Amino acid sequence: MKPHLRYLEFFILMLILYGIIAHLLELEFDDSDNAAIFFLWSERIVTLLFTIEYFVRWIASRSWIYPFRLMAIIDLLAILPFYLGFLLDLRSLRLIRAGRVLRLMKLYRYTDALHGIQNAFMQVRYEFGIIGFAVFTLGCLCSVGIYESEKTVQPQMFAKLSDAAWYTVTTLTTVGYGDKVPVTLPGRLIAVFMMVCGLGLFGTFVSLIGSAFLEELRKAPRQIWSKAPPVAMIDVQQGAESHESFDPATVLHDLDRGVYLKHGEQNQQEVTRLLSIACRLLTEKNPKAA
Repeated sequence: MKPHLRYLEFFILMLILYGIIAHLLELEFDDSDNAAIFFLWSERIVTLLFTIEYFVRWIASRSWIYPFRLMAIIDLLAILPFYLGFLLDLRSLRLIRAGRVLRLMKLYRYTDALHGIQNAFMQVRYEFGIIGFAVFTLGCLCSVGIYESEKTVQPQMFAKLSDAAWYTVTTLTTVGYGDKVPVTLPGRLIAVFMMVCGLGLFGTFVSLIGSAFLEELRKAPRQIWSKAPPVAMIDVQQGAESHESFDPATVLHDLDRGVYLKHGEQNQQEVTRLLSIACRLLTEKNPKAA
């Protein structure tokens, strides 16, 4: 990446962090007139810069479907609350302004940590589907059971099925606020069943996501390393070899900086790969050398 583009991305990253911090400070100190003016102009400037960034990326993409991409939608949601403020009343505006915290999602483009989280979830998405279906089924059954058991004894606590569903969710997730408690024998038996199932289901959930994160962390150094030096791309199916942007000057520069001395055995493998690419290139240019 060119230096000026790196500076531009760093500026946008700092702008995102500033916009988020300013929004949080505004929620804390918006009772002062001077602070209100500062936060107002701060929001105008930040939104203007984000708007320019949005349209510049759209123009650079040269595609009319750009607004439907995930990151484009996130960028749009980051600036939309400001413009909606001109169309809504004050009461609705307060709720819409809270959407500015979605600017945190813009960090996804500039950090590998969020990519790692996404990759970890993608690795266990099928297992999550099974657990999610089990939780949904169990929640529906237990909600109906709690409601039918408690509605006549505690009409204030379990007046609607949604009250029983709230209790079921807090119990299955092992949170247990204690705002609602079953008092009938069937209700308590259902509650005990939910507690045991909640420990099993969410224990499985934690182990799955934990193992996925650990695997992603182990893979992270290889992914980061693979972006640094040029490598040989081998098409096994076609039996042909192609060389992707092998730049001797880049390799020599990395040698001078000691890049190839930082990763031990993995680095030795990369040096061997680079050496094989160089030998093939030399052989292709001078067949007699082979």
